Amino acid sequence: MFTHLLQSLISRLGVAIIGFLVLVISAKYLGVSTRGEISLFLFNVALLQIITEVFTGYHLIHFMTKYRAHKIYGFGLVFILFITLVGNSILWFAGKHIEGFFWQAFLITALVTLHTFQCVMILGLGKLKFYYGLSLLQPALLLCFLLSQVLFANDLTFKAYVYPLLYSFALASGISFGMLWRQLKSKKDHKPFASLPILKNGLAAQLALMMFVLGNKYSFYLLEPGAEQE
Repeated sequence: MFTHLLQSLISRLGVAIIGFLVLVISAKYLGVSTRGEISLFLFNVALLQIITEVFTGYHLIHFMTKYRAHKIYGFGLVFILFITLVGNSILWFAGKHIEGFFWQAFLITALVTLHTFQCVMILGLGKLKFYYGLSLLQPALLLCFLLSQVLFANDLTFKAYVYPLLYSFALASGISFGMLWRQLKSKKDHKPFASLPILKNGLAAQLALMMFVLGNKYSFYLLEPGAEQE
């Protein structure tokens, strides 16, 4: 018990420190205007992630003892793809995307939600060490790629953040998929599956979160998104 608590504290502290370093570096080298674009971009991703977590959020852990994990994962993949495509399309038609970065937004949203979903399932399967390690992996990769873009490639545009974000989640989601797949292959069960109870349970929590986030961050949509930077 103490070991798990210590691992959790170390993981959370590490994520907080890395997140602070990413914020400082992006603010110092990329400037206020680019930070504004980053904030809008991340807000879009966060909104769509909240919607996908109606099925794929942490409430899912409660249902993993009741339903077949393979079926949960398959339905979750379809749900993520649908919400990511529809949600990004709506934001694009509404003019709320950073101009010229639709496909990057689509890929990053899909990878963020996929990686989080896989981490939730790994946690639900009781693999706490894997979960804590994966929690640190993506922020650490983002920091490394960001430093590489800023210090070595001398790229001080919005791309210097968005591509490291893409690469970090691509690698992290690939690793989390490998870890999860190993567990699913070794897990033979014949439990039933029903999506409706999971969706109903997740909807209540995510609606409350959506209202909270929109209430605090809706002002981002009142600002003009920046143009694509060369």
